[in-house]
Amino acid sequence: MCWIDTEVCDYPTYNGLTYANYFVAKFELQIHEPQRLLALDVALLATLARWWVAHKEHIDDRSHCKSLLHARFGA
Repeated sequence: MCWIDTEVCDYPTYNGLTYANYFVAKFELQIHEPQRLLALDVALLATLARWWVAHKEHIDDRSHCKSLLHARFGA
């Protein structure tokens, strides 16, 4: 017997226009730790997506990413 399943996930997205704190809190609740940096390719939109593409090679861990997001897009 073979079973194929599809799971639809509604990941939080961030466009750089709202508060970064809200996005980070929601993102950390929904995305497991090992997948967080990979999931940012899907979660970041528009201006933030361009920022992510330009900087992701130099970001090594979640805490570094979190501090850069707050520094650049925080209120």
